[in-house]
Amino acid sequence: YDVPKRFFQINVEGTLNVLMASKTFNVKRMLYVSSTEVYGEAQSDSIKEDHQLMPLNTYAVSKLAADKLCYTFHREHNTPVVIARIFNAYGPRESEPYVIPEIITQLSKGNVVELGNINARRDFTFVDDTARALIDVLESNIPNGDAVNIGSGVDYSIEDLANKIGKLMGHNKIKIKIDPNRKRRLDINRFKCDPNKLKSFTGWRTSKTIDEGLLETINWFNNY
Repeated sequence: YDVPKRFFQINVEGTLNVLMASKTFNVKRMLYVSSTEVYGEAQSDSIKEDHQLMPLNTYAVSKLAADKLCYTFHREHNTPVVIARIFNAYGPRESEPYVIPEIITQLSKGNVVELGNINARRDFTFVDDTARALIDVLESNIPNGDAVNIGSGVDYSIEDLANKIGKLMGHNKIKIKIDPNRKRRLDINRFKCDPNKLKSFTGWRTSKTIDEGLLETINWFNNY
């Protein structure tokens, strides 16, 4: 929030640099990793690629600017680029303050966890599945200039996640404390992916359930 210029330098200028390099060196195809934040507050149960684009924070605006830059560069310069809008990825090596490692870290010290908006719902996809989907998109017949969502199609509240993680870590019951300082200045209530476009072009499916992915993440944390 406090360094908005950095968002644009990295996300917009950085993407423009890669687009220009891709054109100069005639790359076979470029993959731009966009964000679900470009959609803003969900207007439907699950989000399709044609959902309205109404970002609600400066970071999301910078991601949308780069997202659209890829589209126009394809139209103007015939640059082969495809846009992947990823929902929340999680797994080993993810660091705090992302919510899953934050919960694991706190519950490794006891059965109390301090969180912000526990009612927010997100579509969490294990990192291996997200990475595999990105490769599938790059190698697919999805038209250049198009965007495609990458997510499991299932959403969980932060409260759900905390209770699942607590159970997997051996706590019979956890205590959740609400810390107002952990709440975002502007939060989005729900992000749930509609992955049908991804599935129809690539046949992609998730390989891990949320419990399997969380357990692998917890085991990595315990052995790190």
